[in-house]
This record gives sequence, structure tokens and C-alpha cells, in this order.
Amino acid sequence: MNAKEFFEQARQVNAVPQDADLNDAWAFGVNASDLAKLVLHGVKTATSSGFEIYDVTHESLPKAGTYDVLLDDDHKPVCIILIDTVEVVPFSHVSAEHAFKEGEGDRALLSWQINHAKFFHRDYKKHKLVFNRHTSHVVLETFHVVFPTK
Repeated sequence: MNAKEFFEQARQVNAVPQDADLNDAWAFGVNASDLAKLVLHGVKTATSSGFEIYDVTHESLPKAGTYDVLLDDDHKPVCIILIDTVEVVPFSHVSAEHAFKEGEGDRALLSWQINHAKFFHRDYKKHKLVFNRHTSHVVLETFHVVFPTK
């Protein structure tokens, strides 16, 4: 089943409004299946991405109120999420609350900063950018699962 079919299945059982559109289908960049499971089980309710990368890839920033299909490592649908909030902040201003909501590791801010700085350094380098933990910005999203329902 592809993302569009999965979304249509959710629409048929009224998990998403009949007039809702599928915004995007995507997988986490690293350990997609493991992170998708955390989302499915309600442990991971937030994510972050490098703000400056959106400029070079010409991608639109995520938008609150949109529906995305989350994919696993094999690009198969796992769940549909509704984006609740989106904000852009300096990397150094990410809160302990957001780090906890990301649901990874020990969920502490220091661990989040260390692990995400490593990830962003690699990701920015792939796009011929330089990540700086003091000046670079990140896009913070919060979301919740709407399908499948528990």
C-alpha cells in the first residue's frame, strides 16, 4: 500500500476529514522504522530539521494543521500525523520540553543537543552548508497520530 492509498483508507474510516489533503509522505533521515514506531506508540511527538536546508532544497516549511504519512525504512506507511505546531528557533534555544517530546534516548536536553548537533553537521555538509550550534536555526514540529487509531 502506498501513502495515498493509506491516506484514503484513513479518510474512509473518518480518521481524517473528508476534505483533508495529504500534505507529504516522508521518513525520518536515520533509523526511520525505529523512530516511526516511537511515533506510533506516542513516545515521539516532535521532530526537528535544519532551517537553512529548506533554502537550498527549495522545500516548503512544514505547516501546522496539515496531514503527513510517516514512512518506515522501506518507504511503507506506518501512520498519519497531524502537525500541531511549527516554529523556527536558534539551535541553542531548543527547550528541554521539546527534547523530551522528541522521545529519543534518555530524552534529556544535553543528549538531544549532542546527538542532533552531530546529525545537523552531517546533514548541512551534504548540502554544502556549515552547521553552527550558536547561529544555525532549527524547525521544531509537534504532532500527534490520527491513524491508525488505538
